Amino acid sequence: MNDVHKIWSELRSLRTKPSDAGFRMRLIKSGEKWRAYAAIKVNAGTVGMVLEVPSSAMARRRFKLITHAFRVEGSTWIGFAKGQKAVVVQLTDPTFHDLFGLLAEEILDALKTAKSPQDAVQVLMRTIERWKTFLGAKSQRMTMERERGLIAELAVLARLVASRGAPDSIECWLGPADGIRDFEFTDLFVEVKSYQPQSGRVVRINGVLQLEGTPAQPPMLCVVPLLESPKGISLPDVAQLVRETIGDQVEARLEFEDRLAQAGYSRAHAGEYSDRFKIGPAELYQVGPGFPRISSEQILPGVSEVRFNVDLNALVRFKVDCDSLLGKPHPKLEGKA
Repeated sequence: MNDVHKIWSELRSLRTKPSDAGFRMRLIKSGEKWRAYAAIKVNAGTVGMVLEVPSSAMARRRFKLITHAFRVEGSTWIGFAKGQKAVVVQLTDPTFHDLFGLLAEEILDALKTAKSPQDAVQVLMRTIERWKTFLGAKSQRMTMERERGLIAELAVLARLVASRGAPDSIECWLGPADGIRDFEFTDLFVEVKSYQPQSGRVVRINGVLQLEGTPAQPPMLCVVPLLESPKGISLPDVAQLVRETIGDQVEARLEFEDRLAQAGYSRAHAGEYSDRFKIGPAELYQVGPGFPRISSEQILPGVSEVRFNVDLNALVRFKVDCDSLLGKPHPKLEGKA
């Protein structure tokens, strides 16, 4: 049982008088002029969270949101100091109790980065909106191929965050948004591919534009071997390591979670991703004259959705230093696959 579920259980077992708002609450996290509480609505027995902030932190924000699983409301709270208000997140459908616990844990984890009441409100509402989208879409587990691809992109992102900084690296991570290439900086284009060593050193290119750039800015192909192994690392663990690399940069963390959602991953589904992989080390190749590929000039009118395989053994002369161009690997991610 995780911490927030344990607190809810303890609150439910108490016999103390509830607050005037009908809740029993316990402080579980606090920051500069904000506090977060686990809460139980006594008359209904439903669980929730309450964020206490100055009223100024809630200015120009909408705090009325209802889904089939939970609701969010902003209100004046009897018992709070003058000038303080509450954002209440409350479970409405008991069948989502376990899922709501994951939501609460994600909110609490994200609140670690909040440096002000405004940050705390932003973190809460961005997390809520992301979960609202997931619940409404009834999203399903991504395919194994997409899962491996996301792990590879995250391994590269960890390098880039450490070498180029989190804000720029996450902003330029376009793979989850169906960008032409996975990373597009002003000075660097990178397409990331994973492959399974036991199946051969071959990667699939999904469209000719993935390996096309400009004469002044040729793209890079980064390949990441992933070997299924019980001693490896899972997608949720990889995502957590990247979060830790980003650290307490509020906007960067929120953007990272949004990108994960775009890619089809949510902590709500973390339990479904138990497959473990040994990762790396990554290899980097610069696309140039003679690189084995199909170019757009070769495509005749009427041909669409061109996909082709590239044998990595044919790319030896195009190999460049991955560490110097993308940054060094995260010590807990890449090793010998």
